[in-house]
Formats: sequence, structure tokens, C-alpha cells
Amino acid sequence: AMNTANRLFAVLPGLVIASLLAAWPALADEPADTAAAVVTSFNAAITARDMDAAMELLADGSVQFQLRAVHPGMSDTPPLTADLTGTWKTVAAILFPMSDVYERTASVTQTTAIGEVATVWTDTTTVTRRKGKAEPMELNFSEVYLLIKKPAGWKIAGVADNRQPDTIRVAGR
Repeated sequence: AMNTANRLFAVLPGLVIASLLAAWPALADEPADTAAAVVTSFNAAITARDMDAAMELLADGSVQFQLRAVHPGMSDTPPLTADLTGTWKTVAAILFPMSDVYERTASVTQTTAIGEVATVWTDTTTVTRRKGKAEPMELNFSEVYLLIKKPAGWKIAGVADNRQPDTIRVAGR
């Protein structure tokens, strides 16, 4: 007959292995969750108008994929990519002075992280309350963020979206 201690030691390795296997999906999702948190933090920084915090989350050489012009007055055939840091600095310089609120809510719908590359898909809503306008402009679209893992953590390397053009004219473009 096996005593209680012997039975415990006989069962313990199986319990440890079963616990690790049960935790495996959560362990595997940690890098993807961390990448998704970078995307959420980026959009929160833009909403807070903290461009320094937002820029810290972008990789050197990051790009915005431009599928179409998003404002009247822009080229109908923009180049496929633009500098993401420059794009957001320009947006902030134009948008923040002409608005009381610019809110970006990016709800993460899917994340995948494999090695040093991650993708984060979002359903994004922007609400812009322009100075002197009673009604806010609300846009809904999806975005995909490409992130790369650097020694300092995940950085946004590229963004593409299916945002449709709005009615805010960009002069001189």
C-alpha cells in the first residue's frame, strides 16, 4: 500500500505539467497583449495631446500606408507610404489648434505576435469637436498596426487604415 506522501509525489509531476499546459495560452498571449497595449497607449497619448508620449511609441523610420487622400485638397494619388512621425506631427500642428477635442478610441479586435513582429487590428472611432462648430465629426474605421520588438519594447513600425475621406479641406495641398 502506498502512503499519502508517496501518492502525492507520484501525482505531483502530472499536476505541474497539467498546470503549465493550462496556462500556456495565457503565456503565449503575453507578447501580443503587450503589443496591443502599445497601440492603446499611442491612441490615448494622441487623445491627451501628448505628442512626446505618442512619438516615443513609434519606431525609427515608421510609415503610414496611404490608400487614398483623406482630405479634400490633398493629392488624389498620394504615395503608398509616408513618414509616420512626420504625419502625426503635421496632424497635431493642424488639428489641435482648430479643435477643442480630438478623441481616438481604438478597440483592439485581434493581435498576433510571432517573434519580433506583431500585428494589432483595431476598430477605431475618432471624435473631433472643431472650434466654432456645434456638431462633432465622428469617423469609424479599422486600422492594422505593424509592431517590431526592440530592446526597449514594442514599437509601431507601420499603420494602414480604411478611413474614408472627410470634408475638412487642407489648403495648399
